Amino acid sequence: EPPDLILLDIQLPLMNGYEVARELRALQSLRGTPIIAVTSYAMSGDRERCLAAGCDGYIEKPINPETFVAEIEWFLS
Repeated sequence: EPPDLILLDIQLPLMNGYEVARELRALQSLRGTPIIAVTSYAMSGDRERCLAAGCDGYIEKPINPETFVAEIEWFLS
């Protein structure tokens, strides 16, 4: 059963999140699944780099608990 949504940290120990996003997008079963980058990378161009790697959205850390659920729900609709 494929997931409804993938929350992906970009800063990972062995394979960075950009590579993971590209690998996930290569899987036929996950092509329609939204991938949301959740990252502390907040410099100019970081959002664009996440989107170019295959992510559908970008949420900066620290997350805002008052808006986080609404942001995720938007990608599920």
